[in-house]
Amino acid sequence: MTSTQDNKRKWRILKQRNPKYLLTLVLVFLTSLYILNESSIFSKSEWYPPEEIPNEVIESSDSSQATSLPGDSEDISVPESFTQPEPTPFAYPSSDYGVSYKDRVDPDTHKYIVPNGPSPPGEKYIAYLPHNQFNNQRVALENAILLAHYTNRTLILPYVYFGRHNQWRPFDTLYKQNINSNTKEHLEHCKKYIGEEVKSKVPVECRHYERWTTMPWDHLFGDLPAFYENEGLKVISTVNISVEWIMANTGVDREDFHYFKDGVYYGAKIYDDPSSTTPLGRYRGRLELSEFMEIPHRVVYFESIYGTGRIMHEVKEHREFFSRMVRSMTITYPGVLPTADKIIARLGGRQNYMGIHVRVSDGFFSRNREANIKQIIERLKDFTIPLRSSSEIKPSTDFSTTDECLANYTLSTNMPLIYMATDFHKTRTSNLYSPLYEAFPCIAVLDDFIPLLSELDEIVNDVDQLPMKKFLIPLVDMVVAAKGTKFVGTARSTFSNFAYKLHRIYVDGIAEFEDSKVYAG
Repeated sequence: MTSTQDNKRKWRILKQRNPKYLLTLVLVFLTSLYILNESSIFSKSEWYPPEEIPNEVIESSDSSQATSLPGDSEDISVPESFTQPEPTPFAYPSSDYGVSYKDRVDPDTHKYIVPNGPSPPGEKYIAYLPHNQFNNQRVALENAILLAHYTNRTLILPYVYFGRHNQWRPFDTLYKQNINSNTKEHLEHCKKYIGEEVKSKVPVECRHYERWTTMPWDHLFGDLPAFYENEGLKVISTVNISVEWIMANTGVDREDFHYFKDGVYYGAKIYDDPSSTTPLGRYRGRLELSEFMEIPHRVVYFESIYGTGRIMHEVKEHREFFSRMVRSMTITYPGVLPTADKIIARLGGRQNYMGIHVRVSDGFFSRNREANIKQIIERLKDFTIPLRSSSEIKPSTDFSTTDECLANYTLSTNMPLIYMATDFHKTRTSNLYSPLYEAFPCIAVLDDFIPLLSELDEIVNDVDQLPMKKFLIPLVDMVVAAKGTKFVGTARSTFSNFAYKLHRIYVDGIAEFEDSKVYAG
């Protein structure tokens, strides 16, 4: 009998004689895996942004690259349609209009069809399901405010989420995720376990309590309430966006809801100018604002309102409103600006550096990272060539650390000092970033300023008492990059989109804004 046969015989006997022993082995194995997963062995350093699920994991043979961190982007890698079977709807009726975009869009004209008719008396509302990461939620916020303004509907505004996020899914699935998992209701007792390092002491229902947090948007953007008042906007901010909550707080009947259930990431594109020739782009159907306003239902509930350019603002009045709205969305949350300003002072002040954002970690950005980095380098050269000749791009001085860079950097070197916000760490040892460092050796990153982040240690969210440091650090990174004398971002990144808008407010004092896919200026 061979050794293998002998082992199989022993294992068969063991299974027959000791079923409880086998069960114990399995339980011990599974428990060990869980403990390893929950332990700090796999945890990132304390200041890393919270773990989020990217669209794709970056594939690279470069073993020197650090673990990728989540950024914010147009989720270009999300499939156009989601083919998993829909769960049985609950808590709301099925809409008569549109189980998917195919039921709404004329295939010949691409016109998006909505119901019309006499409207019942009473206040009208817009609601929507939030999804994906912070900057995707911010784009949805912009679109929702625009549409509420156009239609004079009250906006039922969900809180902003940091850390945990729901990926886009068709309406019924996304609705369930938002109602069931985006709440800390009934978890008040979990607050006393915040910071507990021994996971076995933490109740099971509290073990993910610290992974995510939420707050009203106006806690982050403190100028929003004044903006709402000045513009005559009615906004109801709520963590609960269930149909039951809306009915209870508005008096709207269940049959007076109209749902946008497109089943695709980019469904309707709403045009404010009927004469517009702007193409649909990635969107599936054209919906005229005038026709949207004829929807009689008191509540219009969107599966998703996310997407740059989804709600057009081509009419002059609407462009002006959009610009006022953008200017009201500067970050005022405690600690963010003071911390960013400390880093900026260390860099020599706003006029002493240029900011860039390099997104490389997942999905579309992983596949196009080399091209995106090349494009950023070329745009930086556009800004800096007047200051120096190309032969001066590689100085003999060692700039392998930010300290060396700052110590040796002077205006007389004619070499730009650059602050790079990015979704990777240890960039100096990563081959991916080599072209950037070869062209512009004097690059500072957030890793170089860890001691200056200490002010964030004491900041706690009033909503759930969570320490906010790990959630605020990406915002600090963004603000530092945005306040540079010039800014160059990654095309189609919503992080770059916001940083560029902030740059134009902080540095250029621009009064008008337009959406763009390329962020440089």
